[in-house]
Amino acid sequence: MQLKTMKSVKKQGLFALFCLVSILIFTDCKRKGEPLLKEQANGIPADFAQFYEKFHSDSIYQMSHIQFPLDGYPTNADSVAIADKNFQWTADTWVIHTMKAFNDSLYTRTLEAPLAGIVNETVYQKNTPFGMVRRFFKRGDEWYLIFYSGMNAMKEN
Repeated sequence: MQLKTMKSVKKQGLFALFCLVSILIFTDCKRKGEPLLKEQANGIPADFAQFYEKFHSDSIYQMSHIQFPLDGYPTNADSVAIADKNFQWTADTWVIHTMKAFNDSLYTRTLEAPLAGIVNETVYQKNTPFGMVRRFFKRGDEWYLIFYSGMNAMKEN
């Protein structure tokens, strides 16, 4: 009797594992078909959308498209760091940015192209006073990250 129970438990466990893997594969496939930037219609250049997708999915590409040392502010900057205005990110201190971190249910993202060849991005954490800012610049045919302020207290526009 105990042998039948163990076989039943194993079958249930395998079935649960199969269901979990199926769900993960389905949701990942669905996500891959969706563009990261829905803002393309709001004046964001088409080539920026292609860059943005690759920037967040290929760490080697990302590192080669950041202008180090990168001006900005550290995460949780205090008033001294903000007043100093001399903070710079280096390749050694950089943490790879992925889109998995910016879930639409937790964050809102705004993109604007104030001038040709410049895209400003602001990501706000919903229901908090925190946000981050990134600025991208097109040099030749390539886009580069030229400014990054980590998550800090800021006012949402």
